[in-house]
Parts: sequence; structure tokens; C-alpha cells
Amino acid sequence: MSLWYTVLRWIARLCSLLVAGTFAMIVFSEIVNPHSGAPSGFKEWAGIGLMVLACAAMLAAWKWELTGAVLSLAAVGILLATLRFSSIPYALLVMGIPGALLAADSFARRSYRLKHRL
Repeated sequence: MSLWYTVLRWIARLCSLLVAGTFAMIVFSEIVNPHSGAPSGFKEWAGIGLMVLACAAMLAAWKWELTGAVLSLAAVGILLATLRFSSIPYALLVMGIPGALLAADSFARRSYRLKHRL
């Protein structure tokens, strides 16, 4: 395997750790010192569930790359499609970066294996 495949894999993994760790810190700080009330509606609970799924899928992609990447991107995509935003939700777009990198790494490695018959 080329060095570029290894670098791409570790950049994707570090991005997934950064995003999942940031989300975990936000959740932890909201539990310890709440700034707002509990989620009141189904959309809020669904949004929280989809963000948890996206972060868990990013971390699961360390073992199952393509499955984790697809689940992560699907969760972020569903979240973006179902919620109405008044401006571009950059935080949710950032949540999609690790999934895209993990998917790119998975496809690059598969094409390399097919090309070199490994």
C-alpha cells in the first residue's frame, strides 16, 4: 500500500476522534451544567439521536470502514434534510467530513486491491 492511503486513513480517523470528542464534551457539559431545558419535541430528540448515531458510526468505522462511513453520512444527511435551518449549519457539515474521508479511504483501498489483485 502506498503511504498516501495510510495518511488518508489516519487523517480520517483523527477527524472522527476530533468530531466525536467535541460532541462528547458538549453533551457532558450540558449534563453537568445545563444551559437549556430538556428537549421538548420529537425533532429535538431525533436530532440528538442522529448526532449520536453519526458519532458512533465514525468510531465504528475504525473497524468497519465503509459501513461506518455510510451510516455516519446517512445520519448527517437525514439530519440536514429533516431540520429547517435559517442559515447554513456549519457544525453539521463538519460532522460529515470524517464520514466522507472514511468513505474515500475505503473506496481508494478497494480500487487499489482490485487493480493490484491483492
